[in-house]
Amino acid sequence: MIRCHSWNLYLFWLQNSYNWMYDAPESAETALVRGDRNSFYRCTFLGHQDTLCDYKGRHFYYGCWIEGSVDFIFGYAQSIYKKCTLNSIGKGWLIANAKKTESSPTGFVFKY
Repeated sequence: MIRCHSWNLYLFWLQNSYNWMYDAPESAETALVRGDRNSFYRCTFLGHQDTLCDYKGRHFYYGCWIEGSVDFIFGYAQSIYKKCTLNSIGKGWLIANAKKTESSPTGFVFKY
């Protein structure tokens, strides 16, 4: 499920129908962010495993709530997460950046 408030005060809802409590515990992404220069302000990303696939490009997240249990933020992107809350609902790693080599231009920055 994604709930977003943009600076224009629009409310966006996107819900993943996968129910990890009752279905097989496989990964099901809530959002896949691909492209360049995407921004998210005061958004809520709720999921289980692999909640937010920050796949590729340069992105900015501000004041977001991101929730999951295993590697719930992952991908190859170059992203800044400013004043975001990461809420772990299980046991596992929070972040899994997919850097292939030392020179790969990927990484996640978490501020405040």
